Amino acid sequence: MNDDEYEQDWEPVVWKKTKEELQQFSDKHAKEEIPFSRKLSNARQRAQMTQNKLSQALGIKLRDLESYEEGKSVPENNVIARINKLLNSNISV
Repeated sequence: MNDDEYEQDWEPVVWKKTKEELQQFSDKHAKEEIPFSRKLSNARQRAQMTQNKLSQALGIKLRDLESYEEGKSVPENNVIARINKLLNSNISV
């Protein structure tokens, strides 16, 4: 018997989950929100900018930018808008 003559003698099994099981899976694996501090740091690094260069371009103190990236404080909306423009990003709080 060659492969062309092979007959499948069993039916495929389809496992079905209940709505509750699907919801539990969804809740467990829901996408976690990335903190603003990490989004800012990632965007800055993708743009290949140092903290010093970005703080100068934004006209803010280096320690303020460090504070944003450490999650100790959050910039005002106008600063976030300038960050997005300079880094060509779309990060938000």
